[in-house]
Amino acid sequence: MDPMMLRLILKQVEYANPTITLSRYGKPVMQIGRYRYNRRSVQYKGSKVQWVCSKWASQLVCRASIMTINDEVVLVKNTHNH
Repeated sequence: MDPMMLRLILKQVEYANPTITLSRYGKPVMQIGRYRYNRRSVQYKGSKVQWVCSKWASQLVCRASIMTINDEVVLVKNTHNH
């Protein structure tokens, strides 16, 4: 199998199985690979959720984000600057 295709398949599997837990402050956080995302906004009675990189508000100002609908990842902006 082509190494590039294998990498793409592994990425799809990674995003298909995010881990959602609670932070130490009781807020939901999503872990995908080595990156952690905080819930930013909820729309449509909780079915559509935007998650932003945990470094969004830090000095790094990372703009990576994920959109989920009914707990399924539908959009990924995976350009991290850290």
